[in-house]
Amino acid sequence: MEKRKIYIAKIPCSRSKHELLNNISKVLIFPPWGENWDALDEMYSCMYWLNADIVKMYHDNLSCLPKADLRVYLSIMEDRKNTPDKHQLYFYINDTDELLIKSIRSDFFELEQVRVYHNDTCKEESS
Repeated sequence: MEKRKIYIAKIPCSRSKHELLNNISKVLIFPPWGENWDALDEMYSCMYWLNADIVKMYHDNLSCLPKADLRVYLSIMEDRKNTPDKHQLYFYINDTDELLIKSIRSDFFELEQVRVYHNDTCKEESS
């Protein structure tokens, strides 16, 4: 069985939509793109330039985002359902954000592509 290539991305705390999009773009090494929510959704659906089968995105403190932007971003993450014919994309949410996100979307952590992590987990995985 062939070993799957994994790309690990650590998304730092972002205080605005623009900062979040910019941080994601840098960490995932986006080719030129539209720098808006719709373009982000498209970029998530096809990340051929990473040459990875699995992409794990660790989000540090999503609670920094304004709630309106956080709601939009949560819906983008929800739309990224993993299918066998594409790369697998997983969103790791810091456990400190769990209650806030559940207050916005109570069933969010039931999604197959979403995980909760503790700060120690992210450090161990990237070593």
